[in-house]
Amino acid sequence: MEFAVDVLIPEAVAAQIVQWQSEQEGLSQWLLVDAMLVDFARIQATMRKRGWSIHNVLEHSRFAAFGDMAPHLIGLPTGDAHAQTQIRQLIASGAAAPAFSWLASSQPMEKVCQTLAYLAMVQVDGDMELHCRFAGTRILPELWRVLTDSQRRRVTQNIASWGCLGCQRGRYDVQPPSGHDAGVGSWRAASEFPCSANELSRSRDDAGHKAACGPVAVHRVKPYLC
Repeated sequence: MEFAVDVLIPEAVAAQIVQWQSEQEGLSQWLLVDAMLVDFARIQATMRKRGWSIHNVLEHSRFAAFGDMAPHLIGLPTGDAHAQTQIRQLIASGAAAPAFSWLASSQPMEKVCQTLAYLAMVQVDGDMELHCRFAGTRILPELWRVLTDSQRRRVTQNIASWGCLGCQRGRYDVQPPSGHDAGVGSWRAASEFPCSANELSRSRDDAGHKAACGPVAVHRVKPYLC
């Protein structure tokens, strides 16, 4: 599978992740992998041999049928040069795919997965339901850009830091909301990520401009999962 994106340089990405890890004191740290875009069976086998934790983000959501093709969180080792080497090897296994981002949280893994699963379901104009391929890094910066303050708060209350490299190798990070939003109470109870048709179109068009190849960013939930 080929993608119209820059191939990641594993050594540089691993060094950046390790530097980022040094700033996440007291937080659990994970690599988020879009399993559809890489040889995830190989990655999974390697991580299990190393004893690294792996969690299916959508396992307890309405998208559980994606199984091993769902986005997965991989717990990151910390602290030494050996850890950086292992991270480099992990990135190298899928360096040609826009599949890797990294995040940190003080919350239990279940809450982190619940937050990520929220981003996987887009409800357009309160009617049409779509599956959003949020874990792909062609899509992720554009998704962050269209979040409202209340939606952004839902993400940042459970995820303290979340970054990725874009197609031009620029660093992207989800930012906290700019101010308080009175609607946060009702927004927390939502099971889908609400989005207007214009927002969805803009996000999809921008992501499509950056990547002309590879799977589409969103899928209709009904009647097909993918």
